Amino acid sequence: STMLNGIELPKNVTLDMMGADLVGRVEVTKAATPDLEGDGMGGTVNVVMKQIPDAPMFAIKASTGYNQYSFDHDFLTFDSKTVTKKDLWTTRGSTYVPTPADFSRQNLIITHQQALPDMNASIALGNSFFNNRLNLMAVGSLQNTNIASTNVNNSYSTDAYNNLQPSALQNSTYCKAQSRFGGYVKLNYNFNANNQITLYNSFFRMNETRARVVVD
Repeated sequence: STMLNGIELPKNVTLDMMGADLVGRVEVTKAATPDLEGDGMGGTVNVVMKQIPDAPMFAIKASTGYNQYSFDHDFLTFDSKTVTKKDLWTTRGSTYVPTPADFSRQNLIITHQQALPDMNASIALGNSFFNNRLNLMAVGSLQNTNIASTNVNNSYSTDAYNNLQPSALQNSTYCKAQSRFGGYVKLNYNFNANNQITLYNSFFRMNETRARVVVD
């Protein structure tokens, strides 16, 4: 099972949705212990977000890069906004009879463009107020990655004289654009050395668009 700050996450959440700049540490428990949820029979991964610092802090990080592949090849993509994300019975009722006009074909049109540079950026700030009674930690993260490859596969067969002859040729191009963004805010209020109240909220999202063209 997977947890975020000790709270269990849904089963279909992938850890790579959380930017590395938001994570303080990762705790891996390879056994079932009394303090963890009962469904993590094989173990538990607990992702702990960055904690409130002892001193005021403010940090901005940014990096970029470009793949050599993108200088010589176009990046393939399509209009992902035209994809129908919900069943028509959900949006129009179970008695609705779909027609071909209800389904867009724009997402089937592959377009060629220059790949954008990869980017990774984050901002973090933390501070204490009211004689360290109120503590604030806020972190934001953004990452954009473009991955592409071209593969040429030839297959051969032998003729009656045991000579190799080309029998098939396949040229495939695969492009994946992935963007992640998220944020994390934590507030602590210390009543005294033994009592405190904590409020935290997080938001993560990952968008991935894949385009594949195969010619044979």
